[in-house]
Amino acid sequence: RTEGLQMIRLFPFLLYLGIVVGTQTLTQPIQLVYPDSNHQDLLINEESIKKLEAITKPVSVISIVGPLHSGKSYLANQLMGKTSGFVLGPTLEPKTRGMWMAGPIEVDGKAIIFLDSEGLFASNVSETYDAKIFSISTLLSSYLLYNTIRFIDQSSIDYIELLARRAELFNLRSHLKQGKALEMKFPPLLWVVQNFFQDTMGETPQQWLQGLIRSSKDGGPNTLLDLFPSVDCHTLFLPHREKQKMIYLDEVEMNELLPEYLTGIERLRQKVHKAPLKTIDSHRLRGPDIAQLLRALVESANTGQFPEIPSVWQSFLTFSAKEASIEAVAMLDKRLSDLVDSGILSSADFQQKSKEIRAECMDVFSRLTFGMQEVSDELEGQVEKQMEGKIDLYHQKNKDKITDLCVAQERAEVDEFISQMNGVKLPVSSHYFENIADQFVEERKDSYQRSLVRLSKESPFQNQAQNLDRSLNGELVKFEKENRRLIGLKLEAAVEKAEGVFINALNRHSNEALSEEELKKVRNEALAEANLSFDEFCGFASSEPQANGSRGILDTRYERHFEAFYGANNVRVSDLVAEFTRQLTEQLGDELDKISLPQSSEELVADAERREDGIMRELEEKYYKFKGLEGLKQRKDSIHRFFVNRVENIKRQNSHLIARETNLIFKDVKRLLLEDASQYFLQSSFEHHARSLVATKLHESGLDERLIREATSMFVTEELPKISTFWPIWPFVAAVLIILFTMMALYFKSLR
Repeated sequence: RTEGLQMIRLFPFLLYLGIVVGTQTLTQPIQLVYPDSNHQDLLINEESIKKLEAITKPVSVISIVGPLHSGKSYLANQLMGKTSGFVLGPTLEPKTRGMWMAGPIEVDGKAIIFLDSEGLFASNVSETYDAKIFSISTLLSSYLLYNTIRFIDQSSIDYIELLARRAELFNLRSHLKQGKALEMKFPPLLWVVQNFFQDTMGETPQQWLQGLIRSSKDGGPNTLLDLFPSVDCHTLFLPHREKQKMIYLDEVEMNELLPEYLTGIERLRQKVHKAPLKTIDSHRLRGPDIAQLLRALVESANTGQFPEIPSVWQSFLTFSAKEASIEAVAMLDKRLSDLVDSGILSSADFQQKSKEIRAECMDVFSRLTFGMQEVSDELEGQVEKQMEGKIDLYHQKNKDKITDLCVAQERAEVDEFISQMNGVKLPVSSHYFENIADQFVEERKDSYQRSLVRLSKESPFQNQAQNLDRSLNGELVKFEKENRRLIGLKLEAAVEKAEGVFINALNRHSNEALSEEELKKVRNEALAEANLSFDEFCGFASSEPQANGSRGILDTRYERHFEAFYGANNVRVSDLVAEFTRQLTEQLGDELDKISLPQSSEELVADAERREDGIMRELEEKYYKFKGLEGLKQRKDSIHRFFVNRVENIKRQNSHLIARETNLIFKDVKRLLLEDASQYFLQSSFEHHARSLVATKLHESGLDERLIREATSMFVTEELPKISTFWPIWPFVAAVLIILFTMMALYFKSLR
């Protein structure tokens, strides 16, 4: 049974020997890079680099990095199948300086070299130096192993992420310096945790690590999972249980190691043997290429291409100072917020208070950063600038509150003014309105000034005072318009009432036929009564400027109504004299019928007009009081129209009688004129001869001289045109002139 247990313990070792048989004989580790005397820059070991350049096959580069005394060198030896090789440090002093190389070993036709690097977090080494080691190891390798012990905590994840980011930035700066976009991709990352014996609760190491990474960023971007093409985790148990053996592991034989450890190492070795070849832009790198890349990376790291970051202590100081600045600014913000919330201050008071608060908060910042002058001095300017920004912000908030208060007070004064004006029962006289409105306006302005006297120097106060003035004037205009409107309505009602009074006064005489004097008297009495009614109804409004317009309207209406009354009176007058007019008309007809005929037209008309004048005098004498009225004039006109028509009939009778007595004489005269017509060339001469011949014949007949003139005119007018054979002379004259002008035009044309 004991022999069986021994065989089980030796099985991993025998398996390991079987694999190592297929590999090339190992070389002793050589130091490729070492630190300078200040432990700041890295130097190339030219003798060792030649051995790297002698490797002619494409290689896989396995870089192992990690904290000081975490077992990197022993892990590298184990991966190469041995317990010794890279020097181990049993004491607290680190043994590995710079970067060491072992190999190559040949696995499945490819060469693998191992790079062991100086441990991180050494007491005499800066964090920038650690970052250089990490960056060069990362960019040089095709498979990166990050080695820690016991556990993975948040600080470990944060630190390797910081190193990876610095390596990424270093990579970019190096390419920019070379002036070309050389593709330097990060290799796969394998996090190795040695001396691990915790339970991962059913998760694989890879799941456990990736869960930790994601939780550290709350699921956000830019984690290790984004920086590396793949992130894996491998855990290893303790190599041995005895403390002394653990101190001197390089002296422990392989068969003495714990089986759990050997099994874990074997699985890790299988992962490492599958590492890809180192390539850049798809080009497989050999030893000389790796050496050239190493030189370039070391040169870039030493010539300022590496981004500097502060140390942990420096970071602590910076963080503490930053927190102090945040607390000081937050304290200022709170104090200013409380100050503004406590009430409204004038700008001068706010500036004084904020100055005191700022001094107190800067004192707090100074006390919180006591002993941190190297970082606090740099932050002090930023804190002061932030505080100034906060003060400006709350100063503006205070000004906004001042503005809001002034706006509210201004609105309250306007509302009170409106309330005061609504208490005035409109309409009132313009004079009273102006006095009371001015009084209310001054009261509101004084109230605004008294209420905000402590803010009288603030620009919002002045602005709203101007707005108050404009608002009060605007409201005043509205009330003034309303007062004028109501006065207008009162005047309109007064006009309607006065108009009714005037109409009623006239209607009291609607059944009377009035003379001109009586009409004037009635009109004046109606006007006096109506105007008195207008003034009494208007009251104060009768003295308003608007009343002039209303009186003008009322006068127009008075005239219209009186004209109607005047016309109706004419009708009454006309009706009154109608019967007497009819009697006079009949009497005039009888008088005209008494005129003897025939006689001359002049005598006939004169006799008729004398008879008409007698009738008209009789009418006027009877109705003398209506003289000048249209009603009487219309009746006189009707008599005159009768007269004119009757006289025309009489004149026609007279002409007929004259024609009958002169008929034979006219026939004889026409015969004689026809015989003499050839002797006359002009119509006028012929007409003159006709007049003389008619007059002679009428005298011979013994006709009255006045009738001779009448009969002669009748002959010339009515009979002579019937016998005239003369053509009008003007057409002949026109023809002669046309011929004459035509001949002259032809003559002058021939001359040209």
